[in-house]
Amino acid sequence: RSELYEHLFDEDDDTLSNLLDVHVSNVRKKLGHDFIVTRRGHGYAIE
Repeated sequence: RSELYEHLFDEDDDTLSNLLDVHVSNVRKKLGHDFIVTRRGHGYAIE
């Protein structure tokens, strides 16, 4: 998650910190919840 955040956003803004989570949630709704999984301590994975 942090690696994606650093790659996508140049600025260090706390208002953007939830943006990635919301986007992943929306993608999960469209593709199915089993497609993108959250690996605790590692981040997101596509299965």
